[in-house]
Amino acid sequence: MSDAATFLKNILGDTHQGRLIDKLGNFATENYGEQGLKFFNTLTAAQVLYQLYETKQEKKSAARAILGKITVDKINDYCKKEKNAEKQKAFAAQHLAVYELALSRF
Repeated sequence: MSDAATFLKNILGDTHQGRLIDKLGNFATENYGEQGLKFFNTLTAAQVLYQLYETKQEKKSAARAILGKITVDKINDYCKKEKNAEKQKAFAAQHLAVYELALSRF
């Protein structure tokens, strides 16, 4: 995870440090009125967007693991039955291409 991603996770993510946004927003609202409220709303929107991004990443990781397992199992099953190395390579290449394409659609 990059430094920027770690920073966003710590500040905007669903952690105890994410509460810093609430404290900062409350401070801004109390001390800067309407402008503070706009700032707080922006921070809240950023939190929601980050949590949506994080959820998408989690789903993508789960899909990658499941599709990877299915693809590897299919290739292994085929290679057990087919003894021709060229056919094995072609089958594996075809299924790995499908795997890559499926992941790129997420």
